[in-house]
Amino acid sequence: MNCRGAFSLKQPITITILLGKEPILRLFGASSATMPFADQYMTIYCLGTVFVQLTVGMNYYITTQGFAATAMVTTMLGGVLNIVLDPVFMFGLHMGVAGAALATVLSQMASFVWVLLFLFGKKTALRIRLKNMRPDWPILKRIMILGAAPCFMSASEDVLHICFNNQVLAYGGDVAVSAMTILFTMFQVVLLPVEGIAQGSQPIISYNYGAKTYARVQETVSLALKAATVLAVVMGFTVVGLPEMFIRIFSSDPELVRVGAPMLRLYMLVMFLHGPNCTFQRTYTSLGEGKKSFFFAFYRKIILLIPLLYILPAALPAWGVMSVVLAEPISDTLTALTNAVYFRRFMGKKLGDERKKPHPFFRNNDLYHDKSQGCSRHRQPRLPDGRPDLRVGPVPESDHHSDAERGRHVGGRIFPHLPLLRADSRGCGGAGTVISREASRGHRRENV
Repeated sequence: MNCRGAFSLKQPITITILLGKEPILRLFGASSATMPFADQYMTIYCLGTVFVQLTVGMNYYITTQGFAATAMVTTMLGGVLNIVLDPVFMFGLHMGVAGAALATVLSQMASFVWVLLFLFGKKTALRIRLKNMRPDWPILKRIMILGAAPCFMSASEDVLHICFNNQVLAYGGDVAVSAMTILFTMFQVVLLPVEGIAQGSQPIISYNYGAKTYARVQETVSLALKAATVLAVVMGFTVVGLPEMFIRIFSSDPELVRVGAPMLRLYMLVMFLHGPNCTFQRTYTSLGEGKKSFFFAFYRKIILLIPLLYILPAALPAWGVMSVVLAEPISDTLTALTNAVYFRRFMGKKLGDERKKPHPFFRNNDLYHDKSQGCSRHRQPRLPDGRPDLRVGPVPESDHHSDAERGRHVGGRIFPHLPLLRADSRGCGGAGTVISREASRGHRRENV
């Protein structure tokens, strides 16, 4: 593990932010009225940010080993503890904004200790050892290269927030900036569960794509698409219908509620489009096309949203701050439409081309094209003397065999440990062709 190397990379970043915190805060939209509070919070938070960075980084080592519940506790521990400590430090100890920052740092420290206890414990296979705590620069270089794209997307999100806050400050003042913070938070509250569904479908899509069971790939994508869209519709329109209620969760200030409610309604107006959009982008990654996922994220934020933040206020001056907020639903709509059109063509071409390829266990001359069914089939294998190999062939359509039994029938024998898969309506390959360990060793076929 390169925890020490990661720690050494975070130190100069923290120092740089502390030295240049005032211009950075100005860049993110802090005014003279909010600067003292922002300065207090940022100073304390930056000193303790090393805990959250190491916690997030090492939590992946827990998830990778299959301890998803333990990794979830890491996140929940910090979040719940932060909710409990915030009122204690802010109001009980009268520390105000500084108390909120201290509560956040202490919560992150608790999550950090939890992760360390697990990774130093007996359950983990990736145990932290002091002898491995020296940086391995070649490995760190590879890690940084792989993390370059996610880093760029996170940086683009920061640039987006800077542009939003500066435009909102110019057209709506400090109250509008405060409302914009609530808008960003509510957007994440709705988006993260939707992203969770799309992300949860990734290993299933990737596994079945690698196994060449393309019907299951399509079925998984369809199911994830429906679930993510329904969740986005329900949560999005709930926020759109009750914006005042959600603003009051964060503040009871009447002016903030008055300004923030219409902003929130417009900002979340097409939130339901993020259901399919998230599913499309996660599917690209699952099928080994990460560049396409990266492009559509870049397209939405950099090509569409940021220019619209400056074009719309100039084109619609009477709208004021609402013209800035309008950039979000317009860019989301254009991205979703473009992505949907491309995704339909992509899936047809990606899975269609793969169906034409012979399975790696078979020779090319074992395939022939069945024009009547519009798909490729495997020829009957033959013995060295040219006679048909009757040990392997089509599964008998006998009344004595159920669908499940026929799905595990190989050369007259039943293998109950094989997976239960069904052929498509044409009896062709795809999800209906299974290669068992026994069959693959002798290039045998098993037709479901």
